[in-house]
Amino acid sequence: WLKHKSARIRLAALLGLQEDFALTQNQALALVDRDADPAVQSWALTFAMSSHPPAKMPNSKSRVEFEQTVPVKQLIERARTADDRPQLRSLYLKMLARASIRQGSPRRELLEFYRTLKTDAERALILPTTATGLDALPELWKAFGGPASLQSAAITGIRNVARLRTASLRSGEKDVQAVARGLSSVNASATEIADWLLTRIAKAGPTDPRVAGALQALDTLPLSGALPITTEQLAAVLGVLEEREDPTIQLTALRLLGKVDAGAGIKPIAATVRNLCRRPN
Repeated sequence: WLKHKSARIRLAALLGLQEDFALTQNQALALVDRDADPAVQSWALTFAMSSHPPAKMPNSKSRVEFEQTVPVKQLIERARTADDRPQLRSLYLKMLARASIRQGSPRRELLEFYRTLKTDAERALILPTTATGLDALPELWKAFGGPASLQSAAITGIRNVARLRTASLRSGEKDVQAVARGLSSVNASATEIADWLLTRIAKAGPTDPRVAGALQALDTLPLSGALPITTEQLAAVLGVLEEREDPTIQLTALRLLGKVDAGAGIKPIAATVRNLCRRPN
């Protein structure tokens, strides 16, 4: 019945087999490749993501756990070979975007795959999942200069890096526990990322198109306590306040100043704020 000429009959047969877990993962993926109907492809690929019966009654928790057994390498290869089938490629990319990437080879391979993507739409889809380590920061910085959808994905990616994505991984995984023990706190990680972004802002200058997105990302980091800031970094934030006219960017920069450990920078901060108060807007 999976080879019937009617797509509706093929889909019904597929759903019946799925209900009994009577398909293997390889059989489901083969069906994705050969069937031209989008609904059949989508259901077959969804089943391939969780092709083993649950140990308990299905619920939202067990569903999430199943989806974390994604064959990331296989999905990457299939996405690469589906360039001439846009709908199928889109399905593979959506599944990759839903994957929880653990430490090690799959994370690096997904980052390399991200660098080969040719459209901003694909990059925006994959980028948050790719951002699980500090080696993704250069790609996130570059994305801040893209369209709004890519900037938003980069902001999400910065949060993912800061939190090490532990919330999206099963808490019992040994590799996650090892990573958690290697850091003193989430705040320490957030502070490290904030320093990296502030350094890039200082090097780029206040009018660089990537600065606005970077400031928004800084605004969302889970910082607790005063944020250390160098003289050069502080000068860069004050430069944004003085040279950028967009109120949203100015407000974001002001909120950032409220989080920093200004120290000797109080006088230049006060001078910049006084200059702002003199402006009609």
